[in-house]
Amino acid sequence: MKPGRLLIAVTDLEVGGTPTVIEAIAPRLVKLGWAVTVVSLSAVGPVGARLLAAGVPVVAMNGRGGLDLRVILRLRRHLKENPYDICLAFLFHAQAAMRVATIGLATKPPVVHVFQTTQPDPSWHWKIGQRLAPCAAALVGPTESVARAIEKYIGVAATECVVIPNGVELPATLPSRIAATPGKCRVGFLGRLDRIKRVDVLLDAVKGLEGITVSIGGEGPEGPALRELASSSPAVTFEGLVADKWAWFARQDVLVLPSEAEGFGLVLIEAMAAGVPVVGAESPGITDMIQDGKNGLLFTTNDTADLRACLTKIRDDAALRSRLASEGLDTAGRYSWDAAVAGYEELLRQL
Repeated sequence: MKPGRLLIAVTDLEVGGTPTVIEAIAPRLVKLGWAVTVVSLSAVGPVGARLLAAGVPVVAMNGRGGLDLRVILRLRRHLKENPYDICLAFLFHAQAAMRVATIGLATKPPVVHVFQTTQPDPSWHWKIGQRLAPCAAALVGPTESVARAIEKYIGVAATECVVIPNGVELPATLPSRIAATPGKCRVGFLGRLDRIKRVDVLLDAVKGLEGITVSIGGEGPEGPALRELASSSPAVTFEGLVADKWAWFARQDVLVLPSEAEGFGLVLIEAMAAGVPVVGAESPGITDMIQDGKNGLLFTTNDTADLRACLTKIRDDAALRSRLASEGLDTAGRYSWDAAVAGYEELLRQL
């Protein structure tokens, strides 16, 4: 297929991993000749605002939750008035909405289902994915872990999935890193404060650990509970949404991702690109990115003592930090958004 009218549908365009992917690939596809429109099932959101500023059309369906059926009617009207040649549907809600909204339409674009998660819950998400899979033009994920999750929960062989890794985009100039202080360690977490991220495990691991300070960047439904958990610890700071993640990375000695499951763990690659050593749970998506002892450290998922031991090593061994950071830079160099877009365009041209 030659470049044509491409719809990118997504559940929302709030700050998060999947909207970051869309923000990176949509303008690049435009440069390759695709007429791209991004549809959010909810509001325009901050990522949508940035896409609009970059010249990418964004249409908001303004849904109020996953059960707002008005979204289907609005999406159906949009599809009737704006026929597309093909669609990339990111996440389960967008995939389901596209399927229902196109029932009975004279012209239906082929829909590629893009997955960015390995977490098993909520299980009904995967059941929807299983029902919709026969309708998909292709199934895409960013890691082999996602492909295996698709095989496990949807029933489509991992070998039949298309793996297109995400990338990292550096600013023109990286902020200078703030040197570490011997015997001290600045620990950072950056991401949405969801239960699956298990930030509570990190907070438990650093309790009473001498020389450790923790910066939590991000917001989400677990925010109030996590703030309450850390209320007695002056070493923990909640920074909310981080406006300049690269300046934030420059202030960290290590980035910790304690999630029970990830689709890609984009923040790990971003931290590596910024020269920050990484520690991650031994979970799907994270193990695709970290080779234990080489470009980062892995700890047993949800094991507070194991994470505590990793942080103690990072605090006390400057040579280890330096070696992990150097290997991390090499790893990050293998992931680029240009390569990701090349993968998406190759797939689109085959359909």
